[in-house]
Amino acid sequence: MPYRPLDGSTPRVEAVRLTRETTRSLRERARVERSTLHGAPCAALTAAASTLVPGWSDVPLRVVSPIDVRRRMLNSSEHIGVCVTAVNLDNESSTQDFWSVARSFSGRLEPAKSVEGISALVGMVHDLGSPISTVQQAQEFFALAFSAEILLTNLGAVEFKNTYGPLTLHALWGPSVHTGFAMGQTVGGVTVGEQLHLLHTSYEPASGLLGEASLLLNAAFLAGRDDRFFPIEFQRRVVRERLGKEVEEIPGGHLVALSNAEGLTERLLAYERGLTR
Repeated sequence: MPYRPLDGSTPRVEAVRLTRETTRSLRERARVERSTLHGAPCAALTAAASTLVPGWSDVPLRVVSPIDVRRRMLNSSEHIGVCVTAVNLDNESSTQDFWSVARSFSGRLEPAKSVEGISALVGMVHDLGSPISTVQQAQEFFALAFSAEILLTNLGAVEFKNTYGPLTLHALWGPSVHTGFAMGQTVGGVTVGEQLHLLHTSYEPASGLLGEASLLLNAAFLAGRDDRFFPIEFQRRVVRERLGKEVEEIPGGHLVALSNAEGLTERLLAYERGLTR
């Protein structure tokens, strides 16, 4: 990817915060699916970006993930943002279901989080970077190693107090950085107060990226429990195979909007409350 010109423009920033219930449900589902609360956003962001940016649906999108080592090096201290290197992974297949993509991202990232993996990455960067003596060489090296459409820098769950004297911590946003590449999309993630906070920063933003990604993270398939046209067991199997999700049931038949309009409305409003901006 080429570097964007330094034209004095300012980046656009948007933010989305998931509710505690949604964050907790997402973490539990990721654990069941043998993925993580990093793999799921990787899958959601690449899927959303591929539909929002012209031409991106035809190529495997790359995600750079900085490796946070504070828990290993600082005895779990919350001196956040201690990242010694990063891993560049591409979305191997856009035809897989959501959780298969999430598992692929988290599975390929896992070896780099071990002590051996971190040591190998740091050693490789040192060996490749040592001969660099000019700005152009540094730019070429950085572009080769870390050029990607998306940078997802996830600080994980941080254990901060809610109150500090007269001050109350309501939210925590970031990191907000930019790699310098044209069309680069940076998403900073941090879970504080049991809520996942996502911050999107870009000079050329994929408009609506966080909204689309959040919908995927919060997606659900709702079905009438008493549907005799498509029995609930059939719907469970098809949704699990094709979407990688579980069916949520409410009382009602095939036309649940007629047979249980009140229950359907309440459930849809509950889904909407699952996201707060």
